[in-house]
Amino acid sequence: MSDNLDHAAQTEEMNVTDCDIFEHVCDFKLNHNQTKTLWYPEYSEMSKEKLNDKRGRVYILSVNDIVKKIGQTDDNSGIKKIANYGVGNGGKPSDRTTGIHYYIGKQLLNNHKVSFYCIWCPEAIIISPGFNRSDEHRKVIGSFSAKDLEKYYLELYIEKIGKKPELNLQEDSKKWDTSIQEINRILKSKEKKSLPDDIETCDDYWKLFHWKHNGYNIFKK
Repeated sequence: MSDNLDHAAQTEEMNVTDCDIFEHVCDFKLNHNQTKTLWYPEYSEMSKEKLNDKRGRVYILSVNDIVKKIGQTDDNSGIKKIANYGVGNGGKPSDRTTGIHYYIGKQLLNNHKVSFYCIWCPEAIIISPGFNRSDEHRKVIGSFSAKDLEKYYLELYIEKIGKKPELNLQEDSKKWDTSIQEINRILKSKEKKSLPDDIETCDDYWKLFHWKHNGYNIFKK
């Protein structure tokens, strides 16, 4: 085993400085306007062409420069939709989408830096036959599978750190925090949830919910 792997194996987390093949896409900021979304992406100087690149992508979500999730997306709109995590506080999102959306919001509420990095799948060129033997073979240009590339990076992460990133482990358990589960249920059912009298004793997830859905002043001293 190399010295680098020996060093990494002794750590419990990975810093994004050790992932310099991934490009910085954006940092997240709390959303203070009237929409229900908890945060918005503040993009880096990345070109529009890169943001709209339709190839499959593997991404890293980091908090204070520590890798918290490795994921993949093939969304045709490109990386600018941030793997669709921006829709986790309205409509009928999955537990996972609500969980990640609120996780990012909670980290920002506690003044942590939350960032998003990405690597695009390389193009794959194959020579494909036609429908029958007499058809001409033609060049087909496509994109390497994002799912396969994600699997590779997760395996490499485990090799270096000894376990999956925090949010990947969370998703594997298939059971989110009870507050996230209840918030997700309310969002899906369109149920009205009044501002409770004991809001100050609620956890950050509920404070974030009531900030956006009931006008709670989450920033008052």
